[in-house]
Amino acid sequence: MNRILFFLLIVISIFFNSCGPSEKEIIAYNDEVVAQQSLVIIAENELLNAISKKDTSILPIAFDDLLFQIDKSISATKVIVEVDDEMSLKNAALNLFDIYKRVVKKDYVEIIELSLTPESEYTKAMDSVFIIKSQNLNNELNDANQKFFDTQKSLSEKHNIAFKIYTE
Repeated sequence: MNRILFFLLIVISIFFNSCGPSEKEIIAYNDEVVAQQSLVIIAENELLNAISKKDTSILPIAFDDLLFQIDKSISATKVIVEVDDEMSLKNAALNLFDIYKRVVKKDYVEIIELSLTPESEYTKAMDSVFIIKSQNLNNELNDANQKFFDTQKSLSEKHNIAFKIYTE
């Protein structure tokens, strides 16, 4: 009787382990989520370029494009089918995008206003505020991105899969 119970437990265990997502499904899932993250980062880089150049013709477009891309990435990520409820890269990305959206609407607006101040009116105090706000913004976004990467690394380790590294 104990042998039958033991054998049955092994069969059930094998069944549940084999029902998990395949390596191909996990890689496709990761790639879908990372593609959305990459699009947000690309749009943010466009805004940063416009800010650094003080390009008043491109700045509002780059700002609106970034907000649009964040919303588009949120929508696209929400429909991605989850492959691991315990370790959701999808939820990590949605949290990341929420932080981006908040930072863009608040901190980037203030940084843009400071960057567009004419040099004749720009003070050392304004420069200090610009530097502090930029550092805080960078720290917050870097922390949010790190949490995303930590989730991705945990997912990779859990399923023993190496994901491609995306560099843009």
